[in-house]
Amino acid sequence: MELTLRACCLAAILTLAACAQSPGEPDAGAPATDGGHAARDGGHAAPEDLLHCAAMDAGVVTSIAQVVERLNALPHPASGPCFVASLPRPLSLVATLETNSAQPPQGPHDPRVFLMAPGLVIAVVSSGTSARLLELGEWMTATTTLKGELGLPVTRSLDSAEPFAHLDANKTRGVTSCGLCHASEAAHPSVPHGYVSAALRPKTEVKLEALAAEHEACVTRSDASARCDLFHALFDFGALEQGAFADDVAYFGQ
Repeated sequence: MELTLRACCLAAILTLAACAQSPGEPDAGAPATDGGHAARDGGHAAPEDLLHCAAMDAGVVTSIAQVVERLNALPHPASGPCFVASLPRPLSLVATLETNSAQPPQGPHDPRVFLMAPGLVIAVVSSGTSARLLELGEWMTATTTLKGELGLPVTRSLDSAEPFAHLDANKTRGVTSCGLCHASEAAHPSVPHGYVSAALRPKTEVKLEALAAEHEACVTRSDASARCDLFHALFDFGALEQGAFADDVAYFGQ
């Protein structure tokens, strides 16, 4: 229940940027950060379990339904890092340390990261209870998204309705946990249990270079934690790009 509440607000912050070329294009001038399946600086090798996830090469994920399909196809239990490693590159992202949301980051070294795919924004956090959820926002218009969330790790085959039913089952005063944060929530006309509401974006962002520094720290320490797995999943499998939210999407808390 508590996890569901934290889920919602994020999904919108999921306000989803650039929906991979949706309401906001990635910054074309931003530097890309390269990775590699085998090794990077100093001979660092990607974790073997993440290599298996990345080897799927299953193509772009563009909808919540395809997120479910991807998670079902990955080796179970499928973790958040495993899912991230399976996404094709280049991968556009926006990160933030803002805590006024339902899925707060866990401190200055563990921001919330929004992954931008065509038509979809996916939110992940590297540690703490926030890391137990995959937050999803599928663009319906330039300023609204269909919200969804899934618990992690995924240990069984998921039904296509599960990202929506999870939210619908825990309504408060007639609205989902997302509707408590995102305005104008309304039932989707054709998706059972699905709800659409306003998207939101963070006021402050963590730059790609800062995320790269966290990854380098994991490499230097030979840190095999689940936290560092997310940074490996981001940086060890190809180019990353600094993303951007659309200007017409409202700020969180606005």
